[in-house]
Amino acid sequence: MKPEIEDCFKALESSCSEIVKLVKSLDESQLHWRSDAGVWSVCDCVKHLISSAEAVLPVQREAIAKGRERNILGEGPFRYGFIGRKFLEMLAPPPKRKFKAPKMFSPDESVRPTCADLLERFSSMQVRALEVVSSADGLDLRRVRVSSPVTSLLRFNLGVSLMILSTHQRRHYWQMCRVIENLQFPKTTITLPADTSSQ
Repeated sequence: MKPEIEDCFKALESSCSEIVKLVKSLDESQLHWRSDAGVWSVCDCVKHLISSAEAVLPVQREAIAKGRERNILGEGPFRYGFIGRKFLEMLAPPPKRKFKAPKMFSPDESVRPTCADLLERFSSMQVRALEVVSSADGLDLRRVRVSSPVTSLLRFNLGVSLMILSTHQRRHYWQMCRVIENLQFPKTTITLPADTSSQ
């Protein structure tokens, strides 16, 4: 596995582990608690990560398949353009700018899964995401391009698109921790996971 793919793989494994550990520490009332109407709960954050990944993974998979067909290979390291690097910078926690989630990725507040069901869906998505990252090994991560599932007008280098997966998870892990730190959050014997946003 090439170093940049290995880095993406490990970052995704790490962000997933943090989220799973956090969700496992909550009871059902904590999982669905919102500080106010329209403010996301921990569950909403995870549902958003699942729905957004379910939209982007097939697009990434298609771009990787086309890269293989066209033999667009590269050794790296790769240098990405300003837009991709800036997007990753803005997405990383703690957020420097708030983004309104596209409607297609907004969590359905009427759906209230149990912790077990939510983790099963998230873990299943994570397995598919890691498979996609692994399948990109050996490709030119700069020359292969991936269109956004929201609009085909927005395209990223494959390497940037893969890094977005873990960066997006870390951003919402940071958000989940802020939900738990709210003074009104239902208290039980829970240990807040360490904030690793600066790592």
